[in-house]
Amino acid sequence: MIASLHDKKGRITVKGMYDDVRPLSKAERAAFQKLPWSDKKYAKSLGLKQLFGERGFSTLERLWARPTLECNGIWGGYTGEGAKTVLPSKAFAKISMRIVPDQSSAKTAKLFERHLRSIAPKTVTVKVRRLHGGEPAITPVDSPGVQAAVAALEKGFGKKPLYQREGGSIPIVVELKKHLASIPCCWDSAFRMKTRTLRTNSSTSAISSAGSGRQRTITGELPHFWNSGKKK
Repeated sequence: MIASLHDKKGRITVKGMYDDVRPLSKAERAAFQKLPWSDKKYAKSLGLKQLFGERGFSTLERLWARPTLECNGIWGGYTGEGAKTVLPSKAFAKISMRIVPDQSSAKTAKLFERHLRSIAPKTVTVKVRRLHGGEPAITPVDSPGVQAAVAALEKGFGKKPLYQREGGSIPIVVELKKHLASIPCCWDSAFRMKTRTLRTNSSTSAISSAGSGRQRTITGELPHFWNSGKKK
């Protein structure tokens, strides 16, 4: 049952899983391609010989803009020392799913449970317990906060920043976005649920490593872009 949750093309087989997924725009895909990235180096850092994922999407697109489903652990039967000729009556597994913009954690959980019950043999009883869920968040690149940061970075570093997303699981990000409106979340390499960051280089984040002078520049730029955003 668990092995069937992905097909040979790397797509999740849960019916309805992709119905609400926000597609990547041509501009976003083009922006991802500009980033310094090596599949070979990434695979090596993970101890893998080769990467695998949903066909038709790059590694970064799969990491940042496509939903995922993982089996975090599986166990059942006798697991102690020595041999044992017993037939296990129960088996357990922990499954996680990372959702992306426009998807709902509650709806995704229901789709998963419905699918699991539909593929279970008649001799098997399925019990699903939902542990927790978090919603996806994304800050548009044309929002006042992002545009202010872009302007400040160009003044501070003398170059236009590159855009990237990030995939992880920190539900509080949704609350931060809700209360901070369009202020961008710019924590480099931090886990969070689909927030957008501005990339300066591999070791610095857009705001935190820019220095106090550049932070003041961002503060100075924000009112201009904020007021412009209100007029639209």
